[in-house]
Amino acid sequence: DGSVKDTFTLIDDLFLKDVELLTVSADGKKLAYADSQFNYNGDSLIHIYDIETGKDYSAAATGSYISSLVFIDDEHLCAISNDDMFFSSVEYTGSYTHISEGRLNYTCFDTTMKKQWDAELIYNDVAQGYYIFTLPQRNAMVCYAGNSACIVDVATGTVINKYNTGSSIISVSDWNENGIPEFICSDGDWVLAASNDSNDIL
Repeated sequence: DGSVKDTFTLIDDLFLKDVELLTVSADGKKLAYADSQFNYNGDSLIHIYDIETGKDYSAAATGSYISSLVFIDDEHLCAISNDDMFFSSVEYTGSYTHISEGRLNYTCFDTTMKKQWDAELIYNDVAQGYYIFTLPQRNAMVCYAGNSACIVDVATGTVINKYNTGSSIISVSDWNENGIPEFICSDGDWVLAASNDSNDIL
């Protein structure tokens, strides 16, 4: 009905800090946020606020710019970052033109903001977004940007598969829920990973 159910005070210093990239866990029990997306001086923190206990846990951000925070599941938070807020792998001159390689860093935290692992994704086509897609059947997730994707084990951060799709990935799905992702790409292709233990695509 549009009524306010709960309110939370997350930061008491709004002059220097803010609440950015706010996201909620699927079970509704935790909030995650950054006090600044900009981390050029290395002083930006990523937080998880436990709604049930009122405790706020934090850890230093990695990279110079935090582009996204995503709960992988109710027990893990993923921070996606890089070292250039302008994503200088592309240039805008009426249309996007590839000019250099792009790199994204994925950092996984538990619910008390203890770092679990880091993973890196390198791409060399226009990024249509910076996201993850979970594969619960494999306790894994798909990291994707530009024309590259990789499947990462949620528990260890080990890269299981790497894919190059030929053009920028717009969306990822697993419509038959078998843990093998499909990719919709900017050139109109619908691309399917060949199998769980292969880096080939169909």
